[in-house]
Amino acid sequence: MRKLVGGLVVVAAVCAMAVWGAGEARGQEEIARWNADGANTAQGAYPNADPEVSGLVVSNLVAGSGLKPGGTTATDVFAAYDYAATSYAAALSGNDFWEVCLVPQDSVLTLSSVTFSFGGPKSGPQSAAWAWSTNRTKWTALETIDLARTGTQYFSKQQALGSLPSVEGPIWLRLVAWGGQTSSTACGSFGKGGDVLTIVGSLASLKAAPVITFDPTVPEVGVSNTMTVAATILPRTGSGVKSASLSPAPAGTYSIADGNLTIKPVAADLGKTFTYTVTATNKYGSTTESVEVKVIEYQVPGSVTLTFDTQSQSSYTTGVKITEPAGSGIQWQLDRIVVEDSDDDQRYGDKGRALRFSYTGTGMLTSVEPVLFFHANTQGVSQVTWHVGVSGGLEEGDTAPTMSLQVSPDQENWLTVDEFESGDYAPDGSLVKKVSKVGLAGPAYLRFRVEGNGVNVNLDQVVIEPADKLNAVDQHLLQYNVTPGDARTGPQEDYDGDGRSNLQERMQKKNPYLKD
Repeated sequence: MRKLVGGLVVVAAVCAMAVWGAGEARGQEEIARWNADGANTAQGAYPNADPEVSGLVVSNLVAGSGLKPGGTTATDVFAAYDYAATSYAAALSGNDFWEVCLVPQDSVLTLSSVTFSFGGPKSGPQSAAWAWSTNRTKWTALETIDLARTGTQYFSKQQALGSLPSVEGPIWLRLVAWGGQTSSTACGSFGKGGDVLTIVGSLASLKAAPVITFDPTVPEVGVSNTMTVAATILPRTGSGVKSASLSPAPAGTYSIADGNLTIKPVAADLGKTFTYTVTATNKYGSTTESVEVKVIEYQVPGSVTLTFDTQSQSSYTTGVKITEPAGSGIQWQLDRIVVEDSDDDQRYGDKGRALRFSYTGTGMLTSVEPVLFFHANTQGVSQVTWHVGVSGGLEEGDTAPTMSLQVSPDQENWLTVDEFESGDYAPDGSLVKKVSKVGLAGPAYLRFRVEGNGVNVNLDQVVIEPADKLNAVDQHLLQYNVTPGDARTGPQEDYDGDGRSNLQERMQKKNPYLKD
């Protein structure tokens, strides 16, 4: 059995206005980095840079005027104290922050994530939030990050930046921190022992053919659901969509406008894949890109699907917060879990990324707040569909650990509602689907828990369905006194045995109780 161990990447010091080359078009990669043990000086050109194309100017990492440099870790380059503000707003107005500026040069900058190690003694800042601005006047805050600790501790944290706009000019990032004491011993600093601050993103030259990206990057749409696949063309100035097409044509309906595809498949499209292709041009050339759109089973309105495809976490640490789905505002905490681009991991549909739980200790994925309760205006969770496998596959003598699905109304009293046991795994370790009834009304926290036993296990494609919203098929069944949840009442099942699925009965306004 192959054991995969994630670890922090230690890199050399950067700053002091370093210019890095962008190339004509570059994918998601590390574009800025700082080392807490090094001097705040320039590193120079980014490795493998194209010297003929200007790229990115990165400023120093500096503390706001509300912070006092130094503290118990004064030997660190990035250390300060007096984080005594009591809220984000007070800390921002009081200049209690760390700031960096990134300026693309003849390029479009798209940011993906920032990973950082930050901490200090117990009396230091207890909370923080990243904020961004394109004019250094109006700031937009992202979710709050918990820094509370019982003693001196440094956290490895990651903040997704996918909700930020792509820019052709400067963008500022600030880590605003608050909730500490005023004493010089109550400091907060970036890392120790080589831990780093890194920013991941991409650059697209303004003097090159267009770069096309799709959102979502791995589109899946349920039968009778509607999805829009948006094509972003960079640079925006001077570029345009020349053509866009979907092949083959689905049995359901679809439309294309301004490079955006809107599709609503029907039962005949279930399990099929359709290719959406976009061609964009500007005076520097033409670019064609495609994305596969897969049709899956009907998804209950208000459901949340966790794919983890945009996440990145390379260390089996604890207390790491992610937002999933990206841009949803729903936070999850990773404890002893990594998310990497590894061929060993079992991934849903052989795409994107999957969670990999540590083969030692307790690994947990926990919702930070009640799932669906605030974001979908629902009153709880009805069921969860999840997929579990073994990273690297099972070998002779391996016994995969049990993964538990647990729920709680208050994050204190956890109830195990279902388990994926050692006998449930596929012989080759590939993903196996499990559907678990939850039926918890009111606020519902979810947790997936694994006790490591020497085998890495994967979790991917989690679909969480709301408790209080009946889907269109269930509403149709109730009109004819058929109880949703009974045998043969699923959207793709045939309750009355007349050859039409319950979903088709609803769409054709037929009686699902009679063979008509």
